[in-house]
Parts: sequence; structure tokens; C-alpha cells
Amino acid sequence: MDGSTLIAYTVGISEDKSFLQESRKKVLDAIATGYENAICKHKAWWSNYWSKSDIVLPDKFIERQYNFNAYLLGSCSRKGKFPMPLQGVWTADNNGLPPWKGDYHHDLNTQMSYTSYLKANRLDAGESFIDYLLDMSEAGRKFSSEFYGVEGLCLPSVMDIQGNSLGGWCQYSLSPTNQLWLCDIMARHYFFTGDKQYLENRMYPYMSEVGGFMMNMLIEKDGNYMLELSTSPEIHDNTLKAWLTPNTNYDLALMRAFCVDMIKTSNALGKADIAKVWESRLSKFHNLAVNADNVLMLCPDESLRESHRHHAHCMPIYPLRTMKYDTNENKKIIDSTIADLEKLTIKNWVGYSLGWMAQFYAVQCDGDKALKMLDDFFRYFCTDNGFHSNGDYRHKTKSLLKCRLFTLEANFVAMDAVQEMLVFSEDNVIKLLPAIPKTWLDLSFKNLRCYGGVLVSLKVASGVITQLKLVAACDIEIKLLSDNIKFAFDVQGDIALRKGDILSYGTSEVNGK
Repeated sequence: MDGSTLIAYTVGISEDKSFLQESRKKVLDAIATGYENAICKHKAWWSNYWSKSDIVLPDKFIERQYNFNAYLLGSCSRKGKFPMPLQGVWTADNNGLPPWKGDYHHDLNTQMSYTSYLKANRLDAGESFIDYLLDMSEAGRKFSSEFYGVEGLCLPSVMDIQGNSLGGWCQYSLSPTNQLWLCDIMARHYFFTGDKQYLENRMYPYMSEVGGFMMNMLIEKDGNYMLELSTSPEIHDNTLKAWLTPNTNYDLALMRAFCVDMIKTSNALGKADIAKVWESRLSKFHNLAVNADNVLMLCPDESLRESHRHHAHCMPIYPLRTMKYDTNENKKIIDSTIADLEKLTIKNWVGYSLGWMAQFYAVQCDGDKALKMLDDFFRYFCTDNGFHSNGDYRHKTKSLLKCRLFTLEANFVAMDAVQEMLVFSEDNVIKLLPAIPKTWLDLSFKNLRCYGGVLVSLKVASGVITQLKLVAACDIEIKLLSDNIKFAFDVQGDIALRKGDILSYGTSEVNGK
């Protein structure tokens, strides 16, 4: 460009100063590439990224927030690179460390930051995180051996980029079960992609080592597996009261879910004998603790009695989804638990608490309440630039937390809640438009990824589905549900698809933006 100056820079760090040579090469390569070539490559990357999926909503505020968060995901998580820490690639320019050191927190933050990528069909973004965890295997073995004194694999729940423990409140920074939440992300990656090679060669061996760690941490009492110490993230803060009666519903839900994941993945790989071992282990865990009011408890002898930011006792509802809204008993427990959270109010909630609650409403198929929760989050718990601020700094809700410490996980759990309102998918079931608000009569989405790798696109006009398209990533039999939704055509309930099949109703393409 005539008359202009091209500036190229990078940031590097290493313990042996090798980054100086590497950084210099990066800068020289960037200058040699030139601006025009670089911007063409940049635009091509983003064009491909946005082609992966798309939603169009009648509520343009929510649509804009969804797309902004999709942009954040693409900006700070790419395959082959480090996954996003608490603040991704952004932080305040104040010559200090970002909040919570900008590290990897595994008691919710990293897990919820990677809750939206599957349904958004942006697999590379999620594989950035999974690949990193797999590469940290040796650090996990070392931490399991040196801190817990057992064989197996468990990463610290608060750690630096090399997998070293950074400490914090020990109840969550050193929790043994947060590792199981990380494994659930791996299992779900397989469930939503059908990538058996990735599962067999990388994720399953890692999960198996984690399983060995979990079993080494358990004692057997009266025929049931128990942890000797059990907690529920951030309940009672950093006090002695935070050590609850084993097993807490948080720990129990994760251990039970891990067993289910191992059963499913073992069977998928033809390891029926190992699946039976995990079935036997699953049978030795207590059921979740539920009180006389049919509300999920913190632990066998304590219920939540005040507003709290971390809905840890509700893990089986979301994100584990092991308690489905499909039986009278489950509906009674889920409805009662959500009503209890409403009764306790949002007084002590932070931003991710609202997105999490929106997920509960989506499970309940209550689109109006889910929308209200998301609208409050995006308007009052996010700054003008769209980033979550950990508190209602605008003083518009009943939350007493007014801080402005920015983290990313709330943005992404809210993004996923929008997707869950549009399509629900678990265990070969796809439910269309399960939780859309009454006012959403015209909308469309394209290539939202569902269980088994099925890409779903549809268009709704005046409250009627006028176009529907399914694309199969692998052989699968699915059950298509659409309660109280009208179609402009006849549609099957049970559908068998072969890899590569495209099934279209209405027209061959669902229009995007």
C-alpha cells in the first residue's frame, strides 16, 4: 500500500528465551506475506467459519448477542492453538494480572466456555480444548500421583498453561470430580460427531486413565462407593462448612455420568466386557439426594437454603442431562428444583447463573422464561461491548453482585441456551423448537449439530415449519419429536439415515441470512 507503513508484531514467551527467535521469524513471515495476502486469508477463514451454522430470530437483540458470542468463540479458540482461559485473548490494559490470574479454572469456567461449540457445528473450536487436555496427560498423571497419592489421571482444577496447580479455595481448586466434567465434554464430542477414530485413539484412553483415578479415590461402604471428602463448588465458600456429607449431588452426578459415558463409549468401540464393568460400578452409587419437597439437595443431609451463584446440585438437569424431562418422576423433581431456585431468587447470582437457569427453562420447555433470563443477562450482566461482567453493574435486577470482573463462560452458556431453545437432542432423539417463546413465529436456523452428527436446518413462517433438512454424518436411527409444532408437510417420527444422506422437506435448502 503506497504511503502506508505495515507493522507486524507478536507476543511470545518461554523459559529458555527460545521465543525470541520464534517470534522474530513470525514477524518476518508476516511482513513477507504482506497485508493484501494476509487480509484475504483472514476473510476466507471467517467466511468458512460463519458458513458452519446460522440462526435468524425475530428478536434481533438476542440474535445479535448470539452472533457476537459466536464471534468470540472463533476469535479465541482454534484447533492447533491453546484453548481460551478465563478471559480468552482479552483483558484490561491496567498493567496487572487479569481477574483470577487469567488461568484455566475447571470447576465451571472452562467447561461452560466449551458448551456451545458442538451444536453450533464449530468443531475445531472445541477440539482446541480437547486436544490441549489430552496433551496435558502427563501433567494429570503427575498431579494424581503427587497430590492424591494414587495412580490415574487428574488435572488440577485451577492450573497454568502447563498443567501446574495454582491453588485457590481447596474445595474446588483441588476437587477430584471436576476432571470428570472434562471427560464428559470428550464423550459428548463423540456423541455429536461420531468420530470413532478420535475417540478410540485419543479420548477413550485418556478417559480410561481418569476412570482408574476415580476408582482409586473411592472407598466402598455398605456396598456403595463413597468419596472420603465431598464438596459442592463454592457452597459455603472457603470455610469448614464447605466439606459436605459424601457424596454431594455435584460429585455424585459427575461420577454417575462418567460411568454412563464409559458404558456408551466402551460399547461403541466394541468393548462390551469393559462396558459391563462400568455398569456394575454404576450400580454401586447411590441415587441423587432429593428432599421431601422433591428438590435436588446439596448432599444427603443438606438442601440449598439461600440464593447461590453455582447451581452445582442441579448438574444432572444441565449440563450432564442425565435427568431427562421425560417421566413424571423426573418432571416432578426438575419442576420442584427450578421452583426452589426461583423462590431463593437471583440475589447472589452472577452472569453465568442466569444462562444456566435459561438452560433449565429450556429443559422445562418454557421458552418465555428462558428468553426473559437471557434478555436480563445480555442487558444487565454484560457491558456495552458484550462481555459478561460477573454482576449486574447496571443495577436493574435483584442481584446484589455489582462487580465488573470479566470472564467468558457466561457468554457461551447463554449462547448455548439459545441453541437449546431451538433444538434439543440427546440419545438419538431430536426435538424441534422445544422452548421457543410464544412471540417467535418466524425464524430459521441452518446446520445446528445434533446427537449422532445430524445437521438440522429449518424455517418457521407464521408459526409453521415450512422447510426442514437433515444431513447425516454417520449411520443413525433417530426419533424426531415436535410437540405442539405445526408442519406444512407430513414428516416421519422414526427416521433411519445412512452416512451422507440428505433428507429434505418443503424445499431443498433452508434459507439463512
